[in-house]
Amino acid sequence: MSRFLSGSLEHLSPSALLRLVSATSPSGILVLETGEGELRFEVDRGRVREPSEDQLRLARRVLGCTAGSFTFQPQAIEPIEGRVLSLSTLAEAAEAIDTDTAIESLMTDEIFDFQTSSDAVR
Repeated sequence: MSRFLSGSLEHLSPSALLRLVSATSPSGILVLETGEGELRFEVDRGRVREPSEDQLRLARRVLGCTAGSFTFQPQAIEPIEGRVLSLSTLAEAAEAIDTDTAIESLMTDEIFDFQTSSDAVR
């Protein structure tokens, strides 16, 4: 994906957008703006840095929105150091959060496919 993308989350759900960007493995800046807040990701070949607990909770709220906008600006991104995950995995993790689920249990290698940046295919 080497084109600038922008649009309404009314026409493309946030989760579908994350899965689309993940599947095409681009690099750039992805921003989702909703009434629940703004998510901004530096995307390196369809992968992002492991989110903090607060970022994952914000992602849960934003991904549940049906109104808002998004932009994706393709550009070179410095390789992400540490644990990374695909945008589709991030969407799954955010959607799995509920009041009875501890974040720590979601963010384990057994449940979601985390990789270190050196594991990612370059």
